[in-house]
Amino acid sequence: MLESIYENLFRAKPREVKDVLPCSLPKCYTVRMQEPSIFTHIINGNIPSYRVYEDDLTYAFLDISPTVRGHVLVIPKQQVPYIWDLDDETYHALMQTVKILGAHMREKLRVDYVGVKVVGEQVPHAHVHLVPFNHIEEYKSSTHLSYTPEEFTDIAQEIALE
Repeated sequence: MLESIYENLFRAKPREVKDVLPCSLPKCYTVRMQEPSIFTHIINGNIPSYRVYEDDLTYAFLDISPTVRGHVLVIPKQQVPYIWDLDDETYHALMQTVKILGAHMREKLRVDYVGVKVVGEQVPHAHVHLVPFNHIEEYKSSTHLSYTPEEFTDIAQEIALE
């Protein structure tokens, strides 16, 4: 069955893709979306985080498994699995936060760049990674750093945008 889905998918025009899948992609994700995501638990205060920014529509915090010092996740407060499924207001708010926080991080961390990554396969809640770096190897790194709670607190305070 999967092979026939793939065959039909590759022959389909973009507007017909939804017609060849056994269910629409967002509907496939709804099984996982019935429960609050780990990010929703963070927003609600059920799981602690190292917050660096928050407004009415977005929340930004340090990644607890960072690839570089100051690695931040920016998320919408609304739990939606795919960034492309956000309503326009939330999407624009998310990207505005990414822009403002990225520029702020570049200054505070004294780095040349703050890269943006939208991956989203690990948590069914739209999110954007902000990765500060000076050399491309840092941006591409898949090595995860570990910090003590005190070190995370210091980093968060250093880049917090109030």
